[in-house]
Order: sequence, then structure tokens, then C-alpha cells
Amino acid sequence: MGLAFAALLFSVQAFAQLTITDNVTAAQLVDNLVGSGVITMNPTLTCNNGASATFTGTSNLGIDSGIILTTGAAKTSGSNIGVNSPASQSMVNTAYGFPYGPGDADLSAMLAGSVTTVTNNACVLEFKFVPAGDTIKFQYVFGSEEYPEYACSQYNDVFGFLISGPGIVSNIPTLPTKRNIALVPGTTTIPVAINSINSGVNGYPVSGCSGQYAGAPFTQYYVDNLNPVGQNVVFDGFTTVLTAVQNVIPCDTYTLKLAVADVSDGGFNSGVFIKAGSLNSVGLVAGAQGMNVTASDTAFIVRGCPAAEVTIERQAAAPTPLVVPYVMGGNAINGVDYEFLSGTVTIPADSTIGRVYVKGLPLTTTGANKIAIVKFLSPYSCGANAIVVDSAVVSIQDSILLSSSIGDTSICFGVQLDVDFTTDTIYGPLSYEWVPASGVSNATINYASLSFPSAGQYEYQYKVRIPSQDTNCRASTAILTINVQDIKVNIGNDTAICSYDYLQMFAEALPQDTGGSYQYSWLPAEIFNDPTSVAPVVLPNNSSTDIVAILRTDIGCIGRDTMTLTVNPGEFIRVTPSDTAICPGSTVVPLVRSSLDGTPLLPAYEYYWTPEISLNGGNPTAINQTLAPTTNTLYRLVVKNLFGCYDTSFVDVTVHPNAIANIPDSVVMWLGESYQMTPATNAVRFSWFPVSGISNPEIANPIFFPEVNTRYFYTATTDYGCTVRDSVDILVRQEGVIDMPNAFNPNNSVYKPVFRGNFSLETFEVYDRWGGIVYSSNNINNGWDGTVKGTAAPLGVYVYTVKLINNSTGSRSQKSGNVTLLR
Repeated sequence: MGLAFAALLFSVQAFAQLTITDNVTAAQLVDNLVGSGVITMNPTLTCNNGASATFTGTSNLGIDSGIILTTGAAKTSGSNIGVNSPASQSMVNTAYGFPYGPGDADLSAMLAGSVTTVTNNACVLEFKFVPAGDTIKFQYVFGSEEYPEYACSQYNDVFGFLISGPGIVSNIPTLPTKRNIALVPGTTTIPVAINSINSGVNGYPVSGCSGQYAGAPFTQYYVDNLNPVGQNVVFDGFTTVLTAVQNVIPCDTYTLKLAVADVSDGGFNSGVFIKAGSLNSVGLVAGAQGMNVTASDTAFIVRGCPAAEVTIERQAAAPTPLVVPYVMGGNAINGVDYEFLSGTVTIPADSTIGRVYVKGLPLTTTGANKIAIVKFLSPYSCGANAIVVDSAVVSIQDSILLSSSIGDTSICFGVQLDVDFTTDTIYGPLSYEWVPASGVSNATINYASLSFPSAGQYEYQYKVRIPSQDTNCRASTAILTINVQDIKVNIGNDTAICSYDYLQMFAEALPQDTGGSYQYSWLPAEIFNDPTSVAPVVLPNNSSTDIVAILRTDIGCIGRDTMTLTVNPGEFIRVTPSDTAICPGSTVVPLVRSSLDGTPLLPAYEYYWTPEISLNGGNPTAINQTLAPTTNTLYRLVVKNLFGCYDTSFVDVTVHPNAIANIPDSVVMWLGESYQMTPATNAVRFSWFPVSGISNPEIANPIFFPEVNTRYFYTATTDYGCTVRDSVDILVRQEGVIDMPNAFNPNNSVYKPVFRGNFSLETFEVYDRWGGIVYSSNNINNGWDGTVKGTAAPLGVYVYTVKLINNSTGSRSQKSGNVTLLR
């Protein structure tokens, strides 16, 4: 089949089920293949590099390990697909390109009469062997990428297991000295090939198969590897597990050639898997039966008790007896640990079985168990190389093998323990004895129920005796130790705590938890920091409850203890007010009540107030206090109730500054005048009384204008409500007063009378030294400017006269004097 390799794309997936080891030697391949009864020699391997390998792993082949011979690459590497790629890949011969690798002449000869006899990429393993029996056989699976499309075509990839040697009759006309034993089951000449075993539903007519091989295709031996998908062997199809069988002459030398090749082209690859250890020539099978019930190739016997029967069996009875030699192996000594054995056994005429009896010899003291191995040799003369065809093992015990339904164990007190001892022996009836018999439901049978009067450790001996004519058959004894646990738990007496307390708990166990294997559970779980600890902590809470500690041992024994936890209130006082403010000189009387129900606290409680210095009365242990601080003070009250629980409350008292108003005690003014008060104060509100003669009685700086002497009372209040109360006298002079300067400088001012009171100016006159009038006016706001008729008056002394009229009384006042004019 022609393939355009450049057009093929490959994607490689890694499948871990099959492990391929390639580049192994011919000797390694043969060693992997050979089982018992066969000696091999002179192995040779003729394959393309990497086409042969060993394999192990899980797949749907039906073979878990062995060797593989392929026409391509056995192991996937890079883009080169091997047998361990998934079936969705294509294993084609890209490693060698064109031309293909060489074929094999014998395989080509097997194809005589086919459309083509051209073979390529052959892989051949050939070796000589000597069989110990009269038959050889091995198991194999043939697979190919030619499946299913190219079945029944000329691409009939071929393989063969060709045997040659003494007595071999050829089934291949073109190979008269060789016989192909890779045959379709039930046939003698039809080789296993693409066109002999396939699905019957192919890309080519079935006649291409049936015309080449009578009865083909043999679909019952075909496995479709594409369904289901996801298989981890690359071939699209392969055969079921088949067996190659051939009769041989024991001890003669034969040649076996295992070969596979592509036919017509070298594109799609094929391969054959051969099961590891399956090439064997065992005509004899060993077995053994001892005191154990189950027959196998290992028998158990007891010293001084009945012997083990070791058998060697041939496949079919023959009219002549067969003498089979054997040798003894193992660490048991022939004639010391067991009765002496001669080394040969005869299978009688017309029988299939020969028997060897291995009887253990008694010892005065118990010793180590021993193993005796009966190795049967080929009954045929194979020269100096004796071939072991099979073997059987006898285990020589000091006593019967006893097995118990339980081993040394621990149970909880009050629980009954059922024990069943069994013996692997075919002999009986056996006699049984339990020592001691107390607490055993029946001390003379193998099954008993044990009960225990108290906790502790109990040891029982279970003895079994075998009825035998040989009094040296020693009784078998098994010792069973039972630890009976009665777990006790103590978590202490009932206790009381305050709601703010943490309480450390501890579960005291007896017996103690020395290994740390006990499990703990505390209830109610929500009040503990770790309800699974041996020593949890009860978290602060307000609820009284019953505490339960449950302890479970490693074998499930349960102990428990209970205590009542009373939780007394740790928060039980409420003090009002808790935060207040006062002015200097004021006091606070706190109200102390229960925070639980609002009732007064009991006098029997213990009280203590701090700081003591600010208490009114000086007794810090009194419940009722009058607090009179002079500065900001935080008071603390600590109360101890009748349960010994303490609670604390605070009263934070802020003392605000007092009101300040710097106002004079008295103010003097003359009738008709006014006076504005301007006090330095921290007050924000004022109140003045009486309200007459005042501009605004509700401000700090009103204007006063009383007509008579008046005492005004005021109240000054700060933002915090602190007040100061005082008074100021406003003294009103009814009589006026006149004041005249005795000198003046006309450059700076005018000269006029200065007076206080409710007056009107009648006349103001200035005279010179000779009595002449230099200035005269009745306007109180005017004055002499130091001129006479517009001319500056000379320096000197002048005389003035002032006449005033009291507006309230109408009386007149006059004042005269001298004034010096300065310039």
C-alpha cells in the first residue's frame, strides 16, 4: 500500500498504562519469555532498531506483561508512534523511510500462493531450547494497524512461530523442516494473520480472506480496539489471547523462530505480544495436602501428627509406570525434621498420580517452624542438567495453625466478647479446652462467649488436640489477652462562678489517657472554647447549666460525669446619672439601683466609692452619697454582692467654670448724664433690675441714665448655666459742678467752661486787666479763641465770669477767676 507520509499529521498522547522498555538484548527477551521446564540457548535478534521490547501494564490485551516484536517502533518517542499510544493514533513506519527494512525469507515462503510474497521490516527472535516435558506452549496476541480497512487485501501482514527439531512435521510446503505453531485454533495449517482473523466487515471483499484461507475470516478471535474509544494500545484491532502448542521429545534440542513482517509494503505496522513466562514444558504438576483444609502447592503439618501428602500428576494415565526423581530443599533437614525420603516416586501404570509423604518428626522442645520443598525433576534424561518441572512446599509447624476471629483486644466492661477459633486441618474431631474456664460460656468447644466480672486484663489459653495414633502429636495452644476497660470520669463538684469568670475544666479519667487516644465531648458545647479538649475553658456567660463531660476510649468505651454550674450575675448595678455636669458649689446625688430588676440594692452588699476626698460625708462605704467635686472628677463605685461577684459603675462629673462679671460697686454721675457698663465677663446672658433708667436690662453692657441714686441688681449666666449675682450703685449728683482752666493756648483749643450737671449757660464773659470785655457768649458749646475783634489778644492774665441756670431747680450759679493766655 502506497502512503504519502508527508501528508500525515500525528499528535502524540501519553498513556501511562503500558510501560515499554526497548533496546533490550535477545537474551533479555528470551529470559522474559521462558517459564518452567525449558532450558534456552543461543538467542539471536534480527530487528530494526527499537522494534522489539518488553512491556508491563494494564490494557485490554489480556496479557499484563511480556515481550513484543513489531514491524515499527515498539515505544512511542516524539512523532514516532509506538504500541503504547492510544488506538486513535496511527502506527506507521516513519522511522526507516524508503526503502523499507529487510523482510524474512521464511515468512515470505509462508505466503506462497498469495497475491504477493514480499515482506518488509521483519523482526525475528530465534533461539534453541531443551524441553523437560513432552509438550511446549506459550500465549500470545497478534495486532495490526492494517485492521480493519485492509483485511482481505494483499496487505496481509504475517507472523509465524516456526519450530524445528526432532519429530517435527512441517505444515508449510515451502518449509519442509519447519512447522508454524501460530495457528488459528482448531486448524492445523491456517496461520494467524490479517486475512485469517478479522471482523469480517472490512474495506475489501471477504472473498479475499476466504479464498486464501478456508473458513476465514475467523471473527470469534478478533478484538475491535476502536470501540470503545480510549484504549491504550495503538493497534486498531488484535486477536484474543491465543495459545501455541507443540508436542516435543523431552530433553532433545529444538529451534524456535518468532517472526513478524509487513507484507507488500512497509506502511501500517503489525506486532505480536507474547506473555511473560508462558513458554514452558511442564508435563507434570505438583500438589500438596497437609493438615490444612485447602489443597495447594503448600501444605502445613505438625510435628508428630499425620503426614503431608505431596503429589506429582501427569496429564493422562499411561500403561507403563513413570519414575519421577525429586530432591529436597528448604531449611528442614531430611531425616531430622521429617522422616527420611529416598528421592524417587512412581506414578503407577494406568494412573496419573504418584505420592510422597512428608511426616514431621517430634522434638523434645519447641523449635522454629521449618520448610521442606519437594522439587520434582524431569523423569527424562537430559544429560547432566537436571530440570525441575514443578515443586511443592511443606511447612512443618510445632503446632496446628490456629486462627482466631479476633486477636489480643480491648473491650468495655459489661460487654460480652464472642471468640471463634478455627484450625486449618482436615483431621477431626478435635478436642478443645479453654484455660481458665471461668467466664467462658463453653470451655470445650472452639466457639465461646467470654464475660468478665470486672475491669482488668485477662489471659486465656486455647488448646486444640488432634486425635492420632501417634502420641507425639503435640497440642496446639493459642494465647488470647483481653483488656477490659471500665472508664471513670471525674470533672469535680458543683461550682458557682460570676458571669464574667473563665472556668478551667479538666476531665480526670481512670484509667488515665496515657496515649492521648481518648476522645472528649463537653456539653453544652457553645459555652466552651474547645468542647473536644481534655481541659477546656468555660467562657464568660450569664446562664447556669448542667455541664456534661463524655469520654470515649479508643475502643469505644464511654464514661461520663455531670456537674451543675451556677452562674451568678457579674453585672448587677446601675448608677444614674452616669455622666453629668455641675457648676461650682453644686452637688450630685447618684441613684444606685439593680441593673437586673431596677430595685434598690441590698444594704448587705459591700460598697466602696473612690476618690474619697470628694465625697460629701467622707464615708466611702455608704451606698448613698452626695458628690461635691470642685474639679472634674470620675467617681467609681465597686459593689460586692452576696455571691462574691464584683461589679463596677462610674459617675463622671464635669465642673464647669463659674460666671464672672467685673462690674464696679458704684458709679457717680450727674443728673442728665448717662453711663454705659462694659464688664469683663464669661457670661452669655444678663438680667438687670430694676429696668427703669437702663437702655436694655438683658445685655451685659446697657446704658444707665437714672435721675436719682439707684441700686441695680444683675444676674450673669454662662453657657453651662453657671451664674453670679451682684449689684452696682448708680449715684446721681443733683447739683452741677463748674470747672475752668487757669491757662490756655489758643493755638490748641478755645477757652470755655467745663461743667457737669443739668445746666444751661446764662453768660460767659472774659475781661482784660482793665475791665474791658474781650469775649461774651450764652452758647454753652462756644468758647473764646484768644482774639479781640479778630485780632490776637496779647499774652497776659484775663478775668472770666460764668453764670449757669440749674434746669431742674431754676437756681443760678456763678464762678469767676483768672486765666493766663499763652502762645
